[in-house]
Amino acid sequence: MARDCKIEFLIQNPPDDPHARTEKLVETLIDQLIPRIAETMEIKEDELVARLIVELAHVIGVTHTPDSALSMISMLSDAMVSGQQAVLNPDDGTGEETDSNEYEHGDWIDQCSSVRH
Repeated sequence: MARDCKIEFLIQNPPDDPHARTEKLVETLIDQLIPRIAETMEIKEDELVARLIVELAHVIGVTHTPDSALSMISMLSDAMVSGQQAVLNPDDGTGEETDSNEYEHGDWIDQCSSVRH
C-alpha cells in the first residue's frame, strides 16, 4: 500500500543578500528539513546525510571541472576538520576555547568512527 508524506519547512525572514539567503536556506535544510525527512521516512539521520553527501559528490563530479571538484573536496575536508575541532574544543561563551578534557561528549561521539562511512 502506497502512502504519501507531506513535509513542510519554513524559512523565516529571508535576507535580501543572495549569499545570506543561500546560507539561511542551507541552515534550514540542515536544521529542519533533513531531520523531518529522516523521522518521517523512519531512517537514521546520519545515514541520510551521508547518502546526500555521496549523491552530491557524484553530481559535482558530473557537472564541474576536475579543478572545481577538487576544490570542493578540499572545502568539505576543511569543514569536517573544523566540525571535529568544534566538538573537541567548544567555545565556553567567553570567546576562549574550553579544554577538551573538561567537555562532556554526547553518546553519539563514541559511536562515530573516523572511518565509519
